[in-house]
Amino acid sequence: MPEFQYLFTPLQIGSMTIKNRIIFGPHVTNHWPNHMPDDDTTAYYEERAKGGVGMIITGATPVDQDSDYHHFTQAALWSDEVIPGFASIADAVHQHGSKFIIQLVHPGTHQNPDKDREHHPSVSPSSVPVTDKAWYVPKELELHEIRTIQDRYANAAVRAQKAGADGVEVHFAHGYLISQFLSAVKNRRTDEYGGSTENRLRFGLEVLRKVRAAVGPDYVVGIRVNNNDMFPGSLETDEVVRICQMIEAEGLIDYVNVSQGLLRSVHFMIPTHYPGLEPGYQAPFTSQVKAGVSLPVFQVGRINDPVLADSLIADGNADAVVMIRELVAEPMFAKLAEEGKTEDIRPCAYWNQGCFHRIAQGCGWSARSTPARATSARTASTASSRRPSARRSSSSAAARRAWRWPGRAPTAVTRWCSTSARTSSGARCTSSSSCRSATRSRTGSTGSTPRSTRPGRRSSSARRSTATTSSP
Repeated sequence: MPEFQYLFTPLQIGSMTIKNRIIFGPHVTNHWPNHMPDDDTTAYYEERAKGGVGMIITGATPVDQDSDYHHFTQAALWSDEVIPGFASIADAVHQHGSKFIIQLVHPGTHQNPDKDREHHPSVSPSSVPVTDKAWYVPKELELHEIRTIQDRYANAAVRAQKAGADGVEVHFAHGYLISQFLSAVKNRRTDEYGGSTENRLRFGLEVLRKVRAAVGPDYVVGIRVNNNDMFPGSLETDEVVRICQMIEAEGLIDYVNVSQGLLRSVHFMIPTHYPGLEPGYQAPFTSQVKAGVSLPVFQVGRINDPVLADSLIADGNADAVVMIRELVAEPMFAKLAEEGKTEDIRPCAYWNQGCFHRIAQGCGWSARSTPARATSARTASTASSRRPSARRSSSSAAARRAWRWPGRAPTAVTRWCSTSARTSSGARCTSSSSCRSATRSRTGSTGSTPRSTRPGRRSSSARRSTATTSSP
């Protein structure tokens, strides 16, 4: 039974203490029908709280009613109508001793350009074309529009506070609006919001000042930053460290949640199972941010092993670890690790089919996302057949083809969507029934995986219809 030196020790974050250092990180689920939380949304987050995580952060919650987060559907934190739904999530999470944070975002250029170009165009610090619609040029924000958006961040933070969330996280990463201001690739302005690092930080710094003024000095406020944008001409680690130091100097935030990559370099942000970006790959970058500030720092990046998670903290790379896809694959990760049942932990395969692929299509998953757990009375032979060395190998195609979960059906699209999947417009996903039918036709009653659907041997129809246990 492994011994964990740091993973299950409390961590002080501003005025708040989390019970352990495992965080269910912010991510898009597309399961906010009509931009509102519902019972399935609540159950999804409660399941991870029940699994023992110290903190949960909801992902990319838009603050501006004039924006539409392309291709994603998240909660409408621009409206008071969302408060009761978020209050239900907060209550459910708190019942299990976990803390609840809501992430605030404005998509900027990643707003849907086809929604309403005349009245609600995509906006950015400068009129630099977006990548997914290369022919579409966003509107350059005017000064009065900048002030309006900043005020909407503050108003959204107040709504989160009223809903009973323990704090808010302002999104400075991944190419969204504040990230666009920070990046010299997107920000070509010649006024006080462009040019030097200090000027490019001005928009985000003013957002934080307004958020802090709105929620008070004792409410937890954090940021999510990239340790590196991984794109030529954009933010690199040394400049990120300077930015974090300037923000900390003003006493505006309580923690730094560190990630990596833009949508232009998404393979660094959400890497697959292929070799090259191994579990814990962001440590050399995040450790530099950790060394540059005195605030709690979180690390993400293919962390699916509690021993690895503990060692990342022990080595001084971060104060806590953020898991997303692993906690979708195994909601009980923290509890099983704390109880010493590491062999029972279901690791994420990092194929990105049931998560990122479906999210990009405008679909999503529900709280029914995880395959049924095998009973605790597993035999010794079953446990030994699931040793980490065999199941986690990403360098051997033969090992991937041989990987099986004893006694379990393969995870497929229906495991993620069920009958509650919705498209980005809030409507029921029209592909759900066909996915279920296709899955049934390829899955036998024993739960074995037909040869045509195994990794490396899937047909084109199987690739369109099957998905694995992972999440963005």
